[in-house]
Formats: sequence, C-alpha cells, structure tokens
Amino acid sequence: MKRILSCMLAAALMLALSACGGGSTEAQGGGTAAATVTTTEGNTVTMTAEELIAAYDANEASFNKLYLYAPIQFTGTIRNIKVDTSVIVESGKVDAGQQKIVFEEGWCLVLGEDNTNYDLAQFNAGDVVTVTSSIVGAPYDTDFLKTVSDNTRVLWLVGDDTIHGQQHSDIPTVIETPS
Repeated sequence: MKRILSCMLAAALMLALSACGGGSTEAQGGGTAAATVTTTEGNTVTMTAEELIAAYDANEASFNKLYLYAPIQFTGTIRNIKVDTSVIVESGKVDAGQQKIVFEEGWCLVLGEDNTNYDLAQFNAGDVVTVTSSIVGAPYDTDFLKTVSDNTRVLWLVGDDTIHGQQHSDIPTVIETPS
C-alpha cells in the first residue's frame, strides 16, 4: 500500500513539475534530463533529478541507502553560478561560503570555497557541460533550506572537494564541455 501511495505521489510531483514548466530538457536549452547513476549496491540506473527527488521524498532512508554519495554523470545546461553562498553538503547540514552551479535539469553541483580545479568565471548561463560527481540529497522541508536552494527544488551533488575542512565524497568532480 505504501509503495502504491509513493508511486502515486511521485507521479503527481512529476505532473506538477511538467505543468510548471519543468518539461523536457530539450525545450530548456540542451543537455539530457537523465543522469547515469551507479547505486551503492553497484547497479547502474538512468534517472532524472525529478525522479531522484521523488525517491528522496518517498523514503529518505531508502534514498540514503541507495544513492547517498553514489557516483552520477549527466549532461546539463547551466542556469546560474554562485560563489560565497550557502550549500547543502549532507542531508540537513548547510555550509556557507561555498560555490555552486545550478542546472536547468534540476541538479546543483557544490564546489568547495578552495576549489582550484575549475575557474567558474569561464562558464556562463546556457553553457552545456558534462558533470561527474556524487549525490548528496534533496532536502527542501524548511524555509531555510528553501532559501539555500534559491526557492528552486534541486538534487544536491558534491564531489571530493574539501568543504570547511571535511571531504564528503571520494569521487572527483569533473566538469567537461561535451564534444
């Protein structure tokens, strides 16, 4: 019964996102909406940010078991880039003074304030890039978390950057321009 209810809620969420302009990624300027994820159990799946958010909302414990710090790769369109901003690096844990890239497809990539691998000034809104990183979560249940997310529901990603002295994932973040 719970599984049916979860599926119905996920379907309602997807329908609501489509009605609000979530639509297909191709209509939003390129990239592919789906990402390739290797679950913590070793299975490779293809999922959109919306599907992962629905999985998070349906059962956070199950989401954490399957996807917390799981490798992910996607091609996405940059919506905006922020520096010296608050980010989520663990479910329910927020750090200030970090960098993030928000994508049209619903991903939000966190880079540490001391990131030296990428000069974020070289990227612009509308650029299409391929990203490899790891999944953190999709918390959105308090006004503070909504503010941190710029009032846009996103799936948070974090790689192997050190953020406030702590490394959250051992998966290197890679940002590439697709050929």
